[in-house]
Order: sequence, then C-alpha cells, then structure tokens
Amino acid sequence: MIAELNSLLEKTGLADVSGKLLYSGADTLRSGDLYILGFNPGGDIKNNYMTVSEHLKNLQPTFSEYVDGMWGKPGEEKPAGSKILQRRVQWMLTQLGYDTRQVCASNLVFARSRRIQNLTGDLEQLVDACWPVHEFIIRTVKPKAIIALGQKTFEQIRRQTNLDSVEHISSGHADWQVSATKIDFYGRDISLVAPPHLSVYKIDAHQDVITWMKEKIELGAT
Repeated sequence: MIAELNSLLEKTGLADVSGKLLYSGADTLRSGDLYILGFNPGGDIKNNYMTVSEHLKNLQPTFSEYVDGMWGKPGEEKPAGSKILQRRVQWMLTQLGYDTRQVCASNLVFARSRRIQNLTGDLEQLVDACWPVHEFIIRTVKPKAIIALGQKTFEQIRRQTNLDSVEHISSGHADWQVSATKIDFYGRDISLVAPPHLSVYKIDAHQDVITWMKEKIELGAT
C-alpha cells in the first residue's frame, strides 16, 4: 500500500518538497466511513525540512496530526493536539461518532505553506497533480463521505468530480455556509460535506451544523 502511494507521489512532482501526504496513520488506509481533506499542510517551509516522501516513509500506524501533532515553530511547539484547528477537528469527529485517530485524513495539495496563496505554482495544477493519489486513497477507504475543510477545498473537489446539485445551510456565523452534495466516484455516490474552515469557524458552538452533517454522512455511499 505505502509502496503504491510512493509511486503515485513521485508522479506529482512534490515528493521532494516540504510537506505531508497523510495526516493520519497507515492503519487508516482501510475501509472507513470518512475521508477528511484540508487544502494543504500549514507551517513555514524554513522550519520544516521533512519532505513529503520522507514523511510517507516514516509514517506511523496510528499517528494523527489532529491528535498527536505538536504544531508550532521548532522549540515553540504547542502540546500535542492543542492548537485550535486540532481541537475543533477532534470535537467535530467525536460529535459525529468517530475516533479521530481512526479517520483517514490528508490535504488536496501535499506541499507545505504558511498560507494557500504562498504555494508555488498554479493552485488548480497542483490539485490536479495530487488528485490521482486521492483517487487511490478513496478506492482503498471507500468512504461514505468526504469532509472538506473549507469552501476552497470543497470547490476544488467539485471540480474533479461529477456531482449533484449543492445544498447549503447557514453556519450560524455571518454569511458563511455549510455545503453538501453527492459526488460520482466511478459510479459510486459519496457525500461531500464542507463546513467553513475550522481554523476560523467555531463549529463547537453550532450543534445544529453537526446534526445536519451527520444526516448527510448517513446518506452517503451507495
């Protein structure tokens, strides 16, 4: 499994840049209900020297970036799982009925940057290059639903797939929305659900959003 991922990674052209392919452990590369996708790993490449291929080579069985990751500048790392995004992902998955360490997680683009706009290269081309890796993971995991962190991630996944009409509900914050649709993955329906990005959205203050997301997940793969 890892060998095939590494082979696909080499074709992306991102194997030797700072970043990560998976945010979850090798044990999540099996059948499961969910696949979580952010846009790309955060952090300053000046402080993160491990390449995507090196990270994949050293992937642990059960490690989760959202639970076990110590994020921050070298020497200033926060306690494991304590950053706001990590805590909100943990809370969301617990409310949905899942153990964070057991949920397969990645990012659309494997290269690291402090902000999306700091990525080198055309964003759509980067997503296109990485998408065959995600197709392999989706075929392996066979999820009922993909949870996209943020609307930018949602729209890029939509661009890769055939889908039904999109439903929206209010997130409860300003004009931000929570979105859901069905994607056609080689003849198999998978729900695609997207809250606003949890680095800025207090999902733990909106139980009604969790209830709606749970309904969409349960109406997932057929």
